[in-house]
Order: sequence, then C-alpha cells, then structure tokens
Amino acid sequence: MLKSRALGVLADHLKIITPPSSINAHIHRNCIAQYTVGHLNRLKKIHSALASPTWSGRLSVLGSSYKAVGINDNIALAHEVAHAYTTKHDHSITGLEWLRS
Repeated sequence: MLKSRALGVLADHLKIITPPSSINAHIHRNCIAQYTVGHLNRLKKIHSALASPTWSGRLSVLGSSYKAVGINDNIALAHEVAHAYTTKHDHSITGLEWLRS
C-alpha cells in the first residue's frame, strides 16, 4: 500500500512514471518530537535575549525547535523572516515574533 501511494504521488505531482529499480517504505511511528514542559517560556526568554541590545538583530532562529515541526511550516517561517529583512529592512527579527500574538 505505501509503495503504490508513493508511486502515485510521484506520477501525479512530479510526472515521474518510470518505475524505480528498488523501493523501501517504512512507517515511522512516534517520530515527531514533542516539546517538553516549559518550552514556551524558554522561547520567550530566547526572544527577549535576541531582541536585546546585546544581540541587536544579529541572530534569528528558525526550525522545528522554535515553532513548527513540519517542513512546510518551517519553509514559510524562513520566507517570512527573509521577507522582513529584505522588504521592511527590519534587521531585528528574531524568528520568534509569533510569541507576541
């Protein structure tokens, strides 16, 4: 079942219809990391530190440790941070601005 679904995705989205020479498919259960208790408070402290004059916008953090564990969400966040740097000329972006909302 996994193999046929994967081949279907390749055909539908990437237009790859040539059969592969080999296929390995596995279900990885419990593979998404869970944040520990107090994670949100630690992120708030990191945001404050990065926004402080000590760092003054010289470092932004991105990735699954800081917001979302999914690849698509992390790509979107990277785009948001890059957009803020280039269009708003805001070089004090920490990557943790979402904590303010």
